[in-house]
Amino acid sequence: MKEFKEQISIPSELDEAILTGIKKGKIKMEKRNNVKKNMLKTAAVFIIGIGVFTAGINVSPAFADSMRAVPVLGTLVQIFQVNKAEVSGGQTVTNAKGEIFLKKQEGKEQLIINFANSEKASRYSATYQKDPQSITVALPGTTDVTLLSDYKRSEGESAFIKSVYKLMTLDDSMVRYVVEIEDYSNVQVSEYKNPGQIVIEITKNENYTFHDIYSVRSYSFKDGESFAQLEEKLKGQKYRILKDEQEKRFFEFAQFDSKDKAEKFAKKFNKIDTLIEVRYGNNVPVCFNDASDYEKYNFTLMYVEFLREARTPEDIIRFIDKNKEEYPQYLELMLKGLTGMLRGMDSSQYDSKALDKYYKLIGTTTQEELNKY
Repeated sequence: MKEFKEQISIPSELDEAILTGIKKGKIKMEKRNNVKKNMLKTAAVFIIGIGVFTAGINVSPAFADSMRAVPVLGTLVQIFQVNKAEVSGGQTVTNAKGEIFLKKQEGKEQLIINFANSEKASRYSATYQKDPQSITVALPGTTDVTLLSDYKRSEGESAFIKSVYKLMTLDDSMVRYVVEIEDYSNVQVSEYKNPGQIVIEITKNENYTFHDIYSVRSYSFKDGESFAQLEEKLKGQKYRILKDEQEKRFFEFAQFDSKDKAEKFAKKFNKIDTLIEVRYGNNVPVCFNDASDYEKYNFTLMYVEFLREARTPEDIIRFIDKNKEEYPQYLELMLKGLTGMLRGMDSSQYDSKALDKYYKLIGTTTQEELNKY
């Protein structure tokens, strides 16, 4: 994993992702200095796909309206340390209601929760976490907060924010929001009065470092009452709620710097079923609907690790021979890794007729597969 230079995210729908690219993640690969290593790069990229951020998307009318209506900040009450893990403040305000605005300035953005009809900010707590960066804001006593836009970077609305979304809660007297933040960001929370406001200021962090993490998390669930009821089982347990690549929700319980540490934690955790996801930095979490998704994910990780070391088509054929009986459901996936390597080679460097033996197992030939791309 350490040789990758871009973010890696392996979705459950790999068959589609192999050809279309991962829309919400990137692949991290070291530049190779020789032909054989370039063949490996081609094969691994072909397996996973490359995600590209597309700029120049039109700004939504709702976002434009929210920008015109940004309120003036009141009087500063308190300001917290940058990237502080947990902060809290405000005062109990019965049936408080607010709106969320985004104020954009050169080099920074401020997400403002504005309580226009209250002199003081409603009671709040905010939790900041990394990999991916997020800040979860809980507003007990607040009955409604209007989000005027999702403020997504992908839609040209923000330079820092991936998305802002509400968490369902069975407690009608509390509102919660998650702000997911892009890479290289610092986050600072402050509180204002006259009017009451909570401000999340986001700036670029030039010193932000990325690393592999092993996330102990749940499977993915559709957002809704059933997910909120499942959350009730986790009282007393530390966790955060995040969105995955398919906009579903999941619980993350802990992060570790090694697989062994993650496995030890997961074995002791018995409140709900867990799995271990390998992530790098701020890449988008994978959607795991069930155990078969997780199995495919782990097989693919193993295969990508193998492709890092493979140097010839014969290396991949030996891998296929070793695994095709135990994992017949992934034969097409393995052959796509082979196709990826062949695409980076001259046809004189391999025997396509000999390779046809394997491609015929999925009803095609070497040349037919190469012609597709």
